[in-house]
Amino acid sequence: MKVKFFLACLFYLSTISAQYPLSQTLSEFLVEYQQVDSSYTSFRDPFIVFSGDSAYEAITKDSIGYENPKWLLSRVYNRSWFQHTGEEDYIKVDPYLDMRFGPEFGDYSNESVWRGTRGAMMQWQLNEKLKIYSLVSMHGEEPDYFENVRNRSTKVMSGVGELKYIESRNRQYSAIQSMGAMEYQPIEVLKFTVGHGKNFIGDGYRSLILSDLATSYPYLKMNFNYWKFNYNAIVAEFIDLPTDGPGSGLRQKKYGSFHFLDINLSKNINFGFFEGVIWAGDSLERISLDVNYINPFVVIRPLEFNIGSPDNMLIGFNASWKFKNTYKLYYQFVLDELMSKELLAGNGWWANKYALQLGARIQDPNWFPNFTARYEFNWARPFMYSHMTSVQSYAHMNQALAHPLGANFYEALLQTAYKYKRWLIQFQTSYYQVGNEVSDSTSIGQDIQRSYYLRENEYNNKVLQGNLSTQWLNQFKLSWCVNPANFMFAELGIYQRNIWEQ
Repeated sequence: MKVKFFLACLFYLSTISAQYPLSQTLSEFLVEYQQVDSSYTSFRDPFIVFSGDSAYEAITKDSIGYENPKWLLSRVYNRSWFQHTGEEDYIKVDPYLDMRFGPEFGDYSNESVWRGTRGAMMQWQLNEKLKIYSLVSMHGEEPDYFENVRNRSTKVMSGVGELKYIESRNRQYSAIQSMGAMEYQPIEVLKFTVGHGKNFIGDGYRSLILSDLATSYPYLKMNFNYWKFNYNAIVAEFIDLPTDGPGSGLRQKKYGSFHFLDINLSKNINFGFFEGVIWAGDSLERISLDVNYINPFVVIRPLEFNIGSPDNMLIGFNASWKFKNTYKLYYQFVLDELMSKELLAGNGWWANKYALQLGARIQDPNWFPNFTARYEFNWARPFMYSHMTSVQSYAHMNQALAHPLGANFYEALLQTAYKYKRWLIQFQTSYYQVGNEVSDSTSIGQDIQRSYYLRENEYNNKVLQGNLSTQWLNQFKLSWCVNPANFMFAELGIYQRNIWEQ
């Protein structure tokens, strides 16, 4: 029997100065800045939006009427807080703020909730070949009941980093975040990035391949873009954060190597192939890179087989079809492990592990200009992304590197947004079910940090097995862009969460 145990409504006012996707509002302005041409790719750099980029131009001009402000002091409020522009170089420094507050109503709380984030970000272009950005921020919040439970269980503030729980202030958390990257492009078709940040692969709101929801991590990236091909290779370092024990000392390291090749089969059809591997670092060493995986021009799967590797290997496919520059259908399929004999037998073998995404979106149709809508469905089998130990799982600091629900779930979501000059109206609803773990000592395949050696069943595994949890989220926001030069918004909204547990 399902029991309704939590209902909360959160009203808030938010002022944000941020880069995509740190601001959820800003992400709606950037829903589709890629053009349908030979340079189109499903690989996104979420935090690098430089002046002159197509994304920046879409925000500051077409999306919110940057060129025609009607209000007083526009010369002050439409500029970065500090900026210098030369013939080939420029530098911009802006605050990074996220201030939210409002009441919460529900079965577990009738208190106020708030978030206070403050920091600064810098963009510096020395010339056409060299770009640098940096961001540092401090986060403090008193989250709603659901976020409170999740933060305490993972010891991490989602997307930010390891948190500090302030015992003297009931329910309050703090965390600090630092990101930055240097991008060097020696020739037109080749680009190198050294960074501490995030990456995203896909055309959807979620990504089942590599998403930007986890905490930032150090990485090296090479991008090769020639004719109809766009190839990205990444080597990254992650952390296996224990959920018990003291909160100090050096962390166990883990590493990842990811390759993603985009091919524009035609003007409107894009296909991508992904391969990635996660391997454990030596617990006695600070660095334990496997040189076999550093080479960006090898195919990882046969390499892994030939060296007798026990590492966690995934492959995936991404495809999209865009027509009339308005409508898009997209698809993702990710395979962790599979045996055709067991799959055809239909016996629910535990190691048939795969995930699927289907989506459709409408962008700025002629019959409704400045309107955007998206429908997306995500689904993952039990034990997806898990491995022998947590140090080989597809996770970083107790957060999934793909979908935030981990595995053993399905999710359906609908997003709509309408923008008029500086105004943006958004509505989002999402419904998901997940089969949670039933024991601390065994696994039914939801927690990707648990070893699959702890599985309860060899066969008869199915999606949503375990303790069924259902959640329905609704969010409505009205936003106004205060300053398009540094992406500052003022928002007023309502957030509703309904949860039922078995």
